[in-house]
Amino acid sequence: MDERTKELSWHHYVNIRQLRVEPFVLLYMIGYSLSAMAVSQLVQDKLCRVDYEQSSTFCISINSADFDHGGETIKSNIIKDATYITLYRTLLSTLPCIVWALFLGPWSDNYVNGRKYIMIV
Repeated sequence: MDERTKELSWHHYVNIRQLRVEPFVLLYMIGYSLSAMAVSQLVQDKLCRVDYEQSSTFCISINSADFDHGGETIKSNIIKDATYITLYRTLLSTLPCIVWALFLGPWSDNYVNGRKYIMIV
């Protein structure tokens, strides 16, 4: 291997030992993604049964690959509405955290025990 190829090697720039995922964050994200799928399915089922007044067999088979009930427009409307509700749910749960981080982060840096108080809350 010549000097030019040795310089372009990614091993030279990235130290694999420094790349770590904390187990807590990994487990949290796995749990969050599993609950997000369940909540999304629940929203879709409730929209199908309550708002669109469809039968339970229609609502159960709406996500299957062999969906053939002739209600493609109803299916697309249900999925569209479920996506909007999931989007609003995500926004409503994210915006307070952003505001919290913007104001309480600098505040905790100015006080000696500021981070301890935030961790308690």
